Amino acid sequence: MDSDWGWWAGRDEELFTVGPCPTKEEAIKEAFDSGSYYEIEIDGVWHEVVHYAECCGLYFDCDECGIVPEACDGCKAYLSDDESASRFSDCRNWGIRARKAVD
Repeated sequence: MDSDWGWWAGRDEELFTVGPCPTKEEAIKEAFDSGSYYEIEIDGVWHEVVHYAECCGLYFDCDECGIVPEACDGCKAYLSDDESASRFSDCRNWGIRARKAVD
């Protein structure tokens, strides 16, 4: 894996809250463990679902300071509202992992 690439995961393909991780499995496990998933019912059984991808070139698109490599206070305000200001220059190996919901 290129040094700039890392695995990211989260509740949808636009909000990766976990990462970067060195492996896909580590990102997925951390997302499930931290509650960064959504639930869906499939054939009467509830499942927890995580989206993941291998991404590089993390940057933040901030209303206060523009395109920056690190989150400023304005970026952090977006992140705390559960809306990501973070973006990536490139992503590959997108996927979705589901598991039966834990009671």
